[in-house]
Amino acid sequence: MYIASGPSAYEQVIRNTRARTVRMPAKTDTRQAMDGGLFPILSPRFSISPGETIFTIGSCFARHVEHVLAESGFLVPVAGFTLPPGEFPHAAPHLLNEYNSGTIVQRIESVVGLFDHAPYMGVEETPEGALDLFLHIHTPPVTMARLLDRRAQIAALYRELLRADVVVITLGLVECWWDRAHRCYLNKAPSKAFVSREPERFEFHQMDVPSVHARMSRAIGLLREVTKARILLTVSPVPVEATFMPQNIVMSNSYSKSVLRVAAEMLVREHGNVDYFPSYEIVTSFGTAAFEADNTHVDPALVRRVTSYMVENYRAKEEPKPAAPDLVTLHGHFWATLQQGQNPDAARAIAEQVIAAFPTLAVGHDLMGHYHSAVGNHPAALECALAALTQLGAHPGCLERVAAIYEAMGQPELGLGYRAAAAREMPAVA
Repeated sequence: MYIASGPSAYEQVIRNTRARTVRMPAKTDTRQAMDGGLFPILSPRFSISPGETIFTIGSCFARHVEHVLAESGFLVPVAGFTLPPGEFPHAAPHLLNEYNSGTIVQRIESVVGLFDHAPYMGVEETPEGALDLFLHIHTPPVTMARLLDRRAQIAALYRELLRADVVVITLGLVECWWDRAHRCYLNKAPSKAFVSREPERFEFHQMDVPSVHARMSRAIGLLREVTKARILLTVSPVPVEATFMPQNIVMSNSYSKSVLRVAAEMLVREHGNVDYFPSYEIVTSFGTAAFEADNTHVDPALVRRVTSYMVENYRAKEEPKPAAPDLVTLHGHFWATLQQGQNPDAARAIAEQVIAAFPTLAVGHDLMGHYHSAVGNHPAALECALAALTQLGAHPGCLERVAAIYEAMGQPELGLGYRAAAAREMPAVA
């Protein structure tokens, strides 16, 4: 239960009012109400920078997220998953759908050696081949050898989870199947024939809030132990395709999504590195208009729009780039600072700025050399003067500078050659 004192509750109402999040957006609110749906104003807990690695786990909405993230410059290992042509009727990453919290936590446990997708675990033998019940519900049968090779391929992919900066987990269903023989959750229901052959082996589970919360707490705890990843939870707007419950699927689906949404909220409140993106709320705010004719599959254009809204909110805002430093201004500022003599370190900082901004010019090394001379560090000044000379070649000014530093060090004989070279390089005066 969430409890707040009376005054703090009213303070929150004031903050919500200022943020325009205190009431349901009116249809006239063009910022949040668009085309018959709602896109609520969000306050993300963290941001995601292009180039970061994002690992996606969960049901089919996770697959749509992958496309938009990859297009937006993020590294998405699952988006690169491939299969032999003709092995699977959808894009290859869809094979990896994880529909329930039981199979999600098993996948994460497998990465750290706490669960093993062992041979014949989660396998249903059919006349056409072996079915992997840990994969997408429409996965066709293959040979047992190919099934095991593919599991090894998937295990290698999931090891990329260990280097993820962000993990996006999409919760899909609460209806799932438990294999009592192997003590594991399945992603795909065993066939009626398989259940009939071994009636004591399989159980149908409809998870409740405590069971989903416990398993996802386990998953988040493991991720915190082995990664520094931020975690973004979503609830898939895709409804249950077929229910095993003794009620209309409309009610079963409502229960399912409600349980997942409550569990997700609990997790966000308990973990500072976890946030929630309202994909489910946005899609369902459009009503049945959000779905295709089967009222199951979300309109692809809306899916892209919702996932793009997620990226828009979580993508790190680019800081405005400072204006390129002006060399003439920096040069004048250096000499003014150095001649004041009150803060030589400030002059050094300007010289460092010139070296960083204009690495191909000798002027930065020259200024740094003058700083070292001013503070009496003649060996460092000599090193800088020689560096400037290397960049400029036989420049009379740099040659004179090296000679002067040798003289300041009490070694004028070492500077004679540089003064002679400087004289040779001086242009003739008419």
